[in-house]
Amino acid sequence: MVRYNFELVENGSDKFSKFINDYNMIYGCNVKFYPSKSGIGYKYLYNITIEDNSNKCSFAIGFGLNSKSENMNSGFIEFNPNKCFMLSQFEQFFFQFTELCSSMTLVRYDCAIDIPLSRSKVKMIRNYRCNYEYLIESTKAGQVLNKSVTEYQGRRNCNKFTKLYDKKAESHLDYDLTRIEFTFERNEISFENLPKFVVYDPNIINDFELSNISASDLVLIDLLRNSPELNYYLKSLPYRKRKKIEPYLSDLVLNLNIDLLMSVRDLALSFEF
Repeated sequence: MVRYNFELVENGSDKFSKFINDYNMIYGCNVKFYPSKSGIGYKYLYNITIEDNSNKCSFAIGFGLNSKSENMNSGFIEFNPNKCFMLSQFEQFFFQFTELCSSMTLVRYDCAIDIPLSRSKVKMIRNYRCNYEYLIESTKAGQVLNKSVTEYQGRRNCNKFTKLYDKKAESHLDYDLTRIEFTFERNEISFENLPKFVVYDPNIINDFELSNISASDLVLIDLLRNSPELNYYLKSLPYRKRKKIEPYLSDLVLNLNIDLLMSVRDLALSFEF
């Protein structure tokens, strides 16, 4: 997802109403209007769905924050560029909409990294100073009920919020796929202090699954991974315990390509004016 703040031109709300009505008549999009009178709500809040024969996307536009009634032309637009820009109707909508705006500024954007391995083969090395959630979720594909693990670090919609989840289970794919998603704010340019991710080498651990490891052993593995004296403590363990957890200490630490992260940021910034 990507989110921009915008300022409408003078009489922008009236012009937008006419614009959305004309657009809807041409393309037949699904427009839902959610007006709100609460102090934290938007007087004009739309959820718009556009689709063709093979693709579909939904996005949100809101303006006229009730707590700032003196300026009803300020608002936001939020959409998934990967999905939305696959539809020529959205591309036309977006660029016509920008003509109704006097400015548009990036707020935050998401960056996704896909790993062609099962979720059990990828582990987040968490930062214990940050908020963290570990959730076991159930998804149903036909008559089969699957369980998947999702890890979160940070605060939602805030800089460096991180999500690690099973994309195969979420999208009902027929192949293994794990996704890492970061949320970055506009002014983030260092990309430092992000969580680290470990890929358990399939050539070393074969079909080992984390589900075969007890909770106490998972804690021990995490502690050993973060210890500068790993070998010292590993040798101190009983032989059977050491041999049990050693395969899970053989891994590959993912190195994030900062140049690619910067290129994603530059692309998101390119729509500002």
